[in-house]
Amino acid sequence: MTGKIFINYRRGDDPGFSQALYGRLESRFSTTQLFMDVDSISPGSDFVHVLDEQVAKCDVFLAVIGPGWINATNKNGARRLENPNDFVRIEIEAALKRGILVIPVLVNDAEMPTEADLVESLKPLARRNAVRLTHERFRSDCDGLIKAINDALDKNHPIQTTPGARRGHPVNPATTTGPPIGRVSSLTGDNRWFIGLLLFCGLVIAASIIDAIWMYR
Repeated sequence: MTGKIFINYRRGDDPGFSQALYGRLESRFSTTQLFMDVDSISPGSDFVHVLDEQVAKCDVFLAVIGPGWINATNKNGARRLENPNDFVRIEIEAALKRGILVIPVLVNDAEMPTEADLVESLKPLARRNAVRLTHERFRSDCDGLIKAINDALDKNHPIQTTPGARRGHPVNPATTTGPPIGRVSSLTGDNRWFIGLLLFCGLVIAASIIDAIWMYR
């Protein structure tokens, strides 16, 4: 199955849970389909542009929300979500702007943010239906999330089939190569008239030859 999954999370907000989620997804999807950290942004690059490009490649965006996600602050005490250059905010904004499927993933007892908790550009996140993953039911909770991801990837990347390859599906002769097997071309009226004329002429010539032979015997 093709398609990419972007995992957005806040470092320091129950990071072990995000790593466990990644490991669970890794057991069901190829590592090339999973994107979790942007650690390779080269010096001098516009990190907003780089993050936007990475998010644009994904089909499903998981926003992992731990208990400290809403009120996480920087060293100056300012709420991180208020910072336009916050990586978590930039990634979510990019996914919402592009219409990518965004699934909030609530960790244990974390609360779903309301519109009042979010800056204007993130308010649509509050209207996304969330899933909850708990330590007690981690495997079964992840299975439900994986099913939702698979459904989304199937929708975005349907399996392509060759016309006529499905059982019971008629093959269009116009799309096949080579002459159709067992098919006899029909003769038009002009063709039948021409063939009849040739046969008649052949009979006249044959009769003339026979008469000549009898005359000289």
